[in-house]
Amino acid sequence: MGVYLERLRSEFDEITDSIDSVLERAAEAGRDLTDEENAQIEREDARRDHLQKAIDTQAALLDRSAKVSARLDGMRTPAPRSRVDTGAQPEPQFDLAREIPSPGAWASMMNRVWVRKDPAAVALLERATAHQTTADNPGLIPYPLVGPLVDRMREKRPLIMSLGGSKQAPAPKFDRPVVTQQVDVGVQANEKDLTASRKMLVDTVSVTLATYAGHVNLSRQDLRWSSPSLLDIIYGSFVKVYARRSDKAACAQFSAAVTQTDSLVGLTQGDVDDVLGTTGSTVSGADGDNGELNHAWMSRDVAVDLAKLRNATTGNKLYNIPLVNGTSGDLDGLAVTIDDRFAPGTLILGDDTLVEHWEDLEGFLSVAEPDVLGQMVGYAGYASLCVVDPTGFVKVTVP
Repeated sequence: MGVYLERLRSEFDEITDSIDSVLERAAEAGRDLTDEENAQIEREDARRDHLQKAIDTQAALLDRSAKVSARLDGMRTPAPRSRVDTGAQPEPQFDLAREIPSPGAWASMMNRVWVRKDPAAVALLERATAHQTTADNPGLIPYPLVGPLVDRMREKRPLIMSLGGSKQAPAPKFDRPVVTQQVDVGVQANEKDLTASRKMLVDTVSVTLATYAGHVNLSRQDLRWSSPSLLDIIYGSFVKVYARRSDKAACAQFSAAVTQTDSLVGLTQGDVDDVLGTTGSTVSGADGDNGELNHAWMSRDVAVDLAKLRNATTGNKLYNIPLVNGTSGDLDGLAVTIDDRFAPGTLILGDDTLVEHWEDLEGFLSVAEPDVLGQMVGYAGYASLCVVDPTGFVKVTVP
C-alpha cells in the first residue's frame, strides 16, 4: 500500500510541476495561454483531481494499518531476563522428587516463600519452575513485516520535466515543421522602389519513438496472499524503471544532438561569464533572432563544481545552484536543471523552447493464464527526445 501511495503522490507532483511550468512559460513570455496549453492544463488538472481522491483513500488505509501495528507492538510479551555467566561450575541436574518428595514438602516450601520470604525456598521454587519462552513455540509467533516497503528508486525525470513534460505523440513516426528561413522586411529608400522580398523556407525534423517495455509472470497464489500487495509493488516498480530508462535515453539523445561546442578555460567567475557571453551569441545567431539563451542543463559533478565557486571578497556563493535533481536555482539568470542521468562532465546551454520530449504511454498490461494459474503483467511506453533546432544549443567542455 505504501509503494502504491508513493506512486500516486509522485504522479501528482509531476503533474503539478507540468502545470506550473506551462503557466510560468506563458507568464515569462507575457502572453495568454494557447488553446493547446489550456486543454493540457484542463486534462492534467482532471487527472490530478482523480489522483487526490485516490491519495486520500490510500493515506487513510495506511494510517489505519499503522495504528493497528502500533497497538500490536505494545501488546508483545517482554523478553525473559538474561542471566550472567559467572564462570562457576554448573549446578547438578534438578530432581523434583528428591528436592520436594511430598505434597507436604511443597506446601512447606510455598509457606517459606510467600510468608517467610526464605531465600533458599525462593531459589528452590525457581529451580522447580519450567520457563516457557518464544523459542519453545515458534509456530505460534508470527513474523511481521513492519512499516511500508523501502524502495530507493525514484521516478522523477528532471530533463523531461524541464521541457514542460512530455507532448502526446500522434504516431510512432512523424515530422515536426521548422522554419529555416524567414521572409524579409527592409527600408524602402524611395516611393515606388521595390521593397525587400524573400521567401519563407520550412523544413521538417523527423521524430521516431523508441519502445520501452517489460513484463513478469506471477503465480495467482503469490498475488492472492502477498501483503502488502505484490501487484501494487510490481506496478510501481514498472513505472519507476520506465521513468528511469526513458529519462536516461533522453539525456543521451540531447547530448548527442548538440554539435556546437565551447569550453571553459577555468572554473572562475570570469571564465563562466566569458562562456555565457559567447554561447549567448551563438544561440541567438548573427541577427540576434534565432534563439534565446535561457537554460543550463548539467550533470551533478558540474553542478557541484559551479556551486563551490565563491566571491573572493565576501565569500558568498557566486551562483544559486541547489544540488538536487530537477530544475531549481539559476546560473547568472539561466534556469538550471541537474540530472544525474547525464554523463559526467555534461553542460549544455541553450533555448528550452527548441527541444521537446514526445511520448505515448501504453501503460499496464495484464493477461491471465488459467492453465498454469498465473498472471502475465507488463508495462510499455513509447518515447523520444526531439531537438528541433540544434543550432540553439552549445555543449560546453568543463575542466
